Amino acid sequence: INKQSRDNNLRKIIYEGQTLTEIYNDYVLAHAEYYQQQKVSKNPRPRKNIIEQIENLDYENNFPFKSKVKYFSNNINKTQIFNPPDFQIKPAEKLMRPYYSPKLGSYEVDIIYANDPKYKNKQVYYLFAINFNSKYLYVFQIPNRERSSIIEALNKLISRAYVSNLRSDGEFSKIKIGDINIFSNNQPLTNHNRVVDRVIRTIRDAVGNNFYDFTNFDKLNKIVNIYNKTPHNSLTINKHIFTPEEVQNNHDLEGILIRSNQQISETIEQEQEQQGLFKYQPGNVLLIHLDYSRTPLLFQKRRRIFNALAVFVEYVYGNVKCKILNPIDIINEDSNFDSKSNTFNLKKPIVIPIYFTQYLSDSVKNIPSQYKNYFL
Repeated sequence: INKQSRDNNLRKIIYEGQTLTEIYNDYVLAHAEYYQQQKVSKNPRPRKNIIEQIENLDYENNFPFKSKVKYFSNNINKTQIFNPPDFQIKPAEKLMRPYYSPKLGSYEVDIIYANDPKYKNKQVYYLFAINFNSKYLYVFQIPNRERSSIIEALNKLISRAYVSNLRSDGEFSKIKIGDINIFSNNQPLTNHNRVVDRVIRTIRDAVGNNFYDFTNFDKLNKIVNIYNKTPHNSLTINKHIFTPEEVQNNHDLEGILIRSNQQISETIEQEQEQQGLFKYQPGNVLLIHLDYSRTPLLFQKRRRIFNALAVFVEYVYGNVKCKILNPIDIINEDSNFDSKSNTFNLKKPIVIPIYFTQYLSDSVKNIPSQYKNYFL
């Protein structure tokens, strides 16, 4: 008997109001929850050999960010404005709006962890919070990922800075703190957590090859202080490059950056309208690009091209909700896929950025033959 026939038979057999497939899925979830509880309650075991520091970097006298080390060179006048060149080739997304917040005090937050060098089954957790507009970074060490620990760290953030909005992934969806608006986005194919994810990679690179240094909060805090005092190209006003600390302490500068990004956003919105990105009707067929970087297909080779066809459903907060034609079966690609979740299920409607779409035909029946043969 093949797998499909077996699964069909399992769905037909009903015991106490549930199919065998549903009973098995409930068993898997219960087993995973029990295992996680046992893992948390278990006392940390000391490592046999405590890993020593690979390199003892003096973070106070050595600048960790290689791309801007010349700015702190003794040969350069400190009053001179230095704009470090960037030789990396970045993807040209002409129709992508700037990633900013129109309100002061808007932060993007995320939780990361690192393995403790002293204990095998213990992790060190940090909450990263970065201001959308000023790029000022706060890092708080938390004991675990429980709701109470997250709220305590967020209260520390509120006590140190003005906070009006928080944006994160689905991990913060059920948290409420006063009148602060908390926006959560668990859609894997949309552009979210962009600022905080990028700064996490920056801080990791600055720590160096010894990733156990990441568990040393004192060293990590020194790097964060250096980061906040380093000029950022995105904080350029009238050809002067400001630091996150300068913009964070001056709301007028942050307001100038917000208005500048608003003008850019309005221009790009007009270009999107000229390209016909706001004229989609339900049932229209679109060429779309799927970014698999946040899905179980993370390591699959991909290019910045249109790689699927989809039927338009509706607009969702400036993004496009659509249903893919002939989707990839991620359930078979990933053994850990949760069939009860819609997060990675491409067989259900998904939400993607509007600039990753292009009109193809008014209906499925009128798809040009060359596209039908290639995609379907």
